[in-house]
Amino acid sequence: MNEARSLQAVINCAAYLRCLKALQTRGVTEVTAAELAKAAQEELQTVREDLQDIIGSDEPYQVAMLSTCIRHYLGYDDVCTAVLVGVGNMGSAILSYRGFEDYGIDIVAAFDRDNAVIGTDVAGKRIQDIAQLPTVCRQAEVLIGILAVPAHEAQGVCETMLQSGIQAIWNFAPVELRVPEGVLVQNENIADSLLTFSGRVEQTLKRRRQN
Repeated sequence: MNEARSLQAVINCAAYLRCLKALQTRGVTEVTAAELAKAAQEELQTVREDLQDIIGSDEPYQVAMLSTCIRHYLGYDDVCTAVLVGVGNMGSAILSYRGFEDYGIDIVAAFDRDNAVIGTDVAGKRIQDIAQLPTVCRQAEVLIGILAVPAHEAQGVCETMLQSGIQAIWNFAPVELRVPEGVLVQNENIADSLLTFSGRVEQTLKRRRQN
């Protein structure tokens, strides 16, 4: 599997896993590739190619077994430690989300530079001074940094993360980070997502008006 295909398969499998979790909640025990493709809004051939690499082609699939295989494929069996920097509205919302451990992410600490925030508790986490970031990262062998700071602070915090041994950054700041080759960056641009969604809504409404 080439790198581009591998990345797309990972993205696809994350969607499959969400669908499988919903099926388990409803008590569904078996699923076909066609049913999963419909639920994930993906091409059937793509789903079959992805699942062939993960579990084979013996349908129908047991939902619990397929979920386990996909979790293993995505590396969710091994919990990765993470830290969050920036405890504003976005950072607080991220800390309050209880589902990360289901996907192999354990946020062990949160940091900020605002004295009004440092020492407070958010979702059971005591917010620490960002000056403590390198020490905590090394002690806890942190691999992932979650960046939720304003754009003008993002690059500086990113560099502090990298100096602290972090190897992957989940970036919620509206800016492109400059990182060395080999460092993973996942950008989450809320504004871009909103614009894309808005455009899709407009196109849908336009088609309905035409019909």
